[in-house]
Amino acid sequence: MLKGLCDICGKPAELFVCRRCGRRVCAEHYDKDSGLCTICKGSLPKPLPRGQLVPAENPTTVSPKDVRK
Repeated sequence: MLKGLCDICGKPAELFVCRRCGRRVCAEHYDKDSGLCTICKGSLPKPLPRGQLVPAENPTTVSPKDVRK
Protein backbone atom coordinates (compact mmCIF):
# COMPACT_ATOMS: atom_id res chain seq x y z
CA MET A 1 0.00 0.00 0.00
CA LEU A 2 1.20 3.52 -0.77
CA LYS A 3 1.79 6.17 1.85
CA GLY A 4 1.69 9.86 1.13
CA LEU A 5 -0.65 12.83 0.95
CA CYS A 6 -4.27 12.39 -0.16
CA ASP A 7 -4.91 14.16 -3.49
CA ILE A 8 -8.28 15.37 -2.17
CA CYS A 9 -7.74 16.46 1.44
CA GLY A 10 -3.95 16.68 1.57
CA LYS A 11 -3.66 14.67 4.80
CA PRO A 12 -0.88 12.09 5.21
CA ALA A 13 -2.31 8.56 5.03
CA GLU A 14 -2.13 5.12 3.50
CA LEU A 15 -3.39 5.70 -0.02
CA PHE A 16 -5.66 3.96 -2.49
CA VAL A 17 -5.59 4.64 -6.25
CA CYS A 18 -8.86 5.50 -8.00
CA ARG A 19 -9.36 3.13 -10.92
CA ARG A 20 -11.05 5.84 -12.98
CA CYS A 21 -8.85 8.94 -12.60
CA GLY A 22 -5.72 7.65 -10.85
CA ARG A 23 -5.97 10.00 -7.86
CA ARG A 24 -4.16 8.77 -4.78
CA VAL A 25 -6.63 9.15 -1.92
CA CYS A 26 -7.04 8.26 1.76
CA ALA A 27 -9.63 5.76 3.03
CA GLU A 28 -12.03 8.62 3.78
CA HIS A 29 -12.10 9.61 0.11
CA TYR A 30 -12.12 6.11 -1.40
CA ASP A 31 -15.06 3.79 -2.01
CA LYS A 32 -13.78 0.22 -1.71
CA ASP A 33 -16.89 -1.29 -3.35
CA SER A 34 -16.50 0.66 -6.59
CA GLY A 35 -12.74 1.30 -6.49
CA LEU A 36 -13.41 5.00 -7.11
CA CYS A 37 -12.47 8.17 -5.27
CA THR A 38 -15.36 10.22 -3.88
CA ILE A 39 -15.03 12.78 -6.69
CA CYS A 40 -15.39 10.17 -9.46
CA LYS A 41 -18.13 8.31 -7.62
CA GLY A 42 -20.08 11.56 -7.22
CA SER A 43 -19.81 12.34 -10.94
CA LEU A 44 -21.38 9.07 -12.09
CA PRO A 45 -25.04 9.21 -13.16
CA LYS A 46 -27.44 7.87 -10.57
CA PRO A 47 -28.81 4.42 -11.45
CA LEU A 48 -32.43 4.37 -12.57
CA PRO A 49 -34.99 2.49 -10.50
CA ARG A 50 -35.43 -1.06 -11.73
CA GLY A 51 -37.71 -1.25 -14.75
CA GLN A 52 -37.52 2.46 -15.61
CA LEU A 53 -36.60 3.13 -19.23
CA VAL A 54 -34.25 5.83 -20.43
CA PRO A 55 -35.95 8.25 -22.84
CA ALA A 56 -34.46 8.37 -26.32
CA GLU A 57 -32.45 11.48 -27.19
CA ASN A 58 -34.16 11.83 -30.58
CA PRO A 59 -37.45 9.97 -30.33
CA THR A 60 -39.17 9.13 -33.57
CA THR A 61 -42.90 9.29 -33.86
CA VAL A 62 -44.48 6.24 -35.42
CA SER A 63 -47.93 6.53 -36.84
CA PRO A 64 -50.28 3.55 -36.37
CA LYS A 65 -50.58 3.28 -40.17
CA ASP A 66 -46.76 2.78 -40.34
CA VAL A 67 -46.91 -0.32 -38.14
CA ARG A 68 -47.18 -3.58 -40.09
CA LYS A 69 -49.78 -6.07 -38.95
